Amino acid sequence: MSRAIRKLLAFAAAGLLCASSLSALTLKIGTVAPAGSPWDAVLHQLAGQMERLSQGGIRVRVYAGGIAGNEPDLIRKMRIGQLQGAALTQLALGQIVPEILALNVPFMIRNDGEFRFVMEKMRPYFTERFRRQGYELLTWFGAGWVHFFARAPLTTPDDLRAMRLGVPSGNEEILSEWKSLGFNTVSLPISDILTGLETGSVDAFYAPPSAAAIFQWFLSAAHMSPLKVTPLIVGLLIEERVWRRIPEDQRSQILEAVASDEQGVIKETEGLDPAAIRAMQRAGLTVDPTPPAAVREWEALGVRGAKALIGKLFPRSVYEKVEGYLAEYRASHPGE
Repeated sequence: MSRAIRKLLAFAAAGLLCASSLSALTLKIGTVAPAGSPWDAVLHQLAGQMERLSQGGIRVRVYAGGIAGNEPDLIRKMRIGQLQGAALTQLALGQIVPEILALNVPFMIRNDGEFRFVMEKMRPYFTERFRRQGYELLTWFGAGWVHFFARAPLTTPDDLRAMRLGVPSGNEEILSEWKSLGFNTVSLPISDILTGLETGSVDAFYAPPSAAAIFQWFLSAAHMSPLKVTPLIVGLLIEERVWRRIPEDQRSQILEAVASDEQGVIKETEGLDPAAIRAMQRAGLTVDPTPPAAVREWEALGVRGAKALIGKLFPRSVYEKVEGYLAEYRASHPGE
């Protein structure tokens, strides 16, 4: 074998090694969900699916508990390439695609059946919207229903107006809207809610019962309204340029596997809140009854808030699309 041929083969071998190393992706995914929590378990389940279906071509590292930063930090780190993905709640998802906040108008979606139907119908629209922004919406699911928690009994909107309400930082328009509705709001990161409650800088907050239990927030705010304010959405985004580096057949398999797992995830997460409420009641939580007149007050407040946000946070067309799907579901499920 001539020296020239040996050199050519050496270059070819080096090229193959280089290509092999390039095809092995490490996906770093951040989340504020606590390590070991049900939401963290879902992410690790999805990570295992991706690694298995890629036959070793993908390695996934989940950074839970906010160790990679709060949700705005996670978005920033995806943009500069320090993270390749993040599991975000709807407030953070709304920083990328504001239209998604149309799904979270208070008291608009009333139960799990309506929520599942709207999520299914709106998924193609939001998948395309996130792609336009450079992200693949790998999966999204409900993570419970938001309730109000407070130090004192909480029945009417005026009860809440008399308190300092902790509102997650990240969207000044939402904070401004709370204030316009007469609430004394304090903006703070999710990670600071417990500190705020313990120091007395806030008296109330809103979150799913499962989050209030896991983060132990309810110990400093042991009154809960039974009203389901809005569903909490979690979406897993992968940076689009990284997603496109995965071979197309593997991408298809991953999406199929995630879709088949979603129903199990949804069923599991829907059971978290009732279990959390029972556990917190055993530890001293009081669920304050809401009479019909107070329910009507809260619902009227939701309508006022929606009117102010249409055209500001999300277009009327998206809001009306959600309304249309809700009307379709309710017509086929009378009395639910």
